[in-house]
Amino acid sequence: MLHIDIASPVKSIDARYFAALIDEAKSTKRKRKMTDLTLDPPTNMMQTLLNTWIEKSYSPVHRHLEYSENFVVLDGALAFFTFALDGSQATCHMLSNEGQGERAIIVEKGQFHAMTAAPSWLGYPGHAVIFEMSGHMYDAGKPTKQLATWAPSLNEGLDGDEDYYQNKLLTLCKRKGEA
Repeated sequence: MLHIDIASPVKSIDARYFAALIDEAKSTKRKRKMTDLTLDPPTNMMQTLLNTWIEKSYSPVHRHLEYSENFVVLDGALAFFTFALDGSQATCHMLSNEGQGERAIIVEKGQFHAMTAAPSWLGYPGHAVIFEMSGHMYDAGKPTKQLATWAPSLNEGLDGDEDYYQNKLLTLCKRKGEA
């Protein structure tokens, strides 16, 4: 369990709790755990989250038309994909908290993207703890993402399709240690 006082105006994210977050994510059906750190979400112009991903949990390919997002890897590695607007081209960004590579990514509004924990079969730890910031007020009644019509999704757009990830997206990613 994460030990952060959500009601506090100052929050510190302590790496000592990452193992517990990873265990919690492993125990969920979707193999991910989202922790909203936003103080007063209906009035706060920035949503801040800790998202913990376990391999084989896939986001659908989507975009946000009204706001940008920032993703920073705090632990593990994230396979993050960006796409041409028509889906004709995809790019794999391997975000990791190790080494000299990419650690964070900024996705501007309108940019299609998707993600999963970088898998162990590519040499990564198979999990990712992500600090995510989105430039919007949270409103549970307002849809905030637009799914890509050219990419499969499951569970009414909550999840990405495993076959699509395994056979199309993850094949674009480099193994750990490859230049």
